[in-house]
Order: sequence, then C-alpha cells, then structure tokens
Amino acid sequence: MRIDHSVPATPRRFRGCMVANKGHGMLFRDSNDSEDDQRFTLAHEVSHFVLDHMMPRARVLKKYGASFMAVLDAMRPPTLAEQLALALDQLPIGIQVKLMDRDAEGIIQSGSVAHAEWRADRLAFELLAPADVAYPFLKESEVERGPARLAARFGLPLSQARTYARMLTRRERLQAGSVVEFHR
Repeated sequence: MRIDHSVPATPRRFRGCMVANKGHGMLFRDSNDSEDDQRFTLAHEVSHFVLDHMMPRARVLKKYGASFMAVLDAMRPPTLAEQLALALDQLPIGIQVKLMDRDAEGIIQSGSVAHAEWRADRLAFELLAPADVAYPFLKESEVERGPARLAARFGLPLSQARTYARMLTRRERLQAGSVVEFHR
C-alpha cells in the first residue's frame, strides 16, 4: 500500500511516529534508542493511535452512523452538514500522521500539541506501569529512589520514570486534599 503524505520540512530527530488510515495504523520507532526508550515510544504511539484515531472513529460511528466513515476515510467529500460536524467535533479526515509540529530542537510549538502529547504519555504510562501497581514503588521513605525503582520494575526510561513518579505523587496529594474530601 502506498501512502502519500507531506511531512514538516523542519529537520529534527524523531523517536517515533504513528501513521493511521481507515482504522489501521503503522508505528515507527528509532531502533538506535535503548530498549526502554523504544518500549516507551511504542506505547506512546499506540496511545496516539487509540486516542487520536480509533476513539474519534468510534465517536463518529456512534454519533453520525456508518455512512460518515466514508467521509473520515476520504472516500467521498463531506456534505455541508458533515463539514460543520467535522469542524465542530474537530474530526480528522484521511491519513493521520502524528509527527507533532515542533521546532528544529524538538520543542513543542502549540498548546494543543502539548496536550495531545501529555495524553499519549499518560496512557503509555498506564499501559506499561498501571498507576495502582506502580504507586507502591514510590515509598515515602525512599522518595529519591522511587523513579529508579519504577524504571527497573517496569522497563521505563529513567527520565520518563521521574516524570511518572511526579505525576503519581501529585495525584496522591491532590486526592488527599481534594474537594471531595471537604464535602464529606
């Protein structure tokens, strides 16, 4: 199958990318990265496929019916009503390539891209190290060693394990002092 799609001209290093079309996807990763980095990259790209391709397709099917899939798959042009639905629901048409616009240094250039990346990272963490299983590895008495323990146990890159440890401990602090607790 041949896929023609332009990519940004800004040269930069890619760790991975997802290409999706008509409910199918291909994931790419940098084979020069460490095994842990490749594992996280693939989980991240799977997350993009699920969150940014499959879930919108499922919402479209439920909300508009099967005939709308031909529009999403670029098999026919949308009607005026479908154009409005596409715009309001921010639905992607045709081939999706998740290269995420960044500058030459790899810095994200927009809030929507940053949010999409955060969502994909969050699901990737959950796929590789479910929060309920990972949190006990962050013992309060050994806070500084927590990320290394997460990395060793779940095969996360240490930099990602540090990020995940911050997320998990922040979540725990937020739950402990949440509005729900004040409501009781």
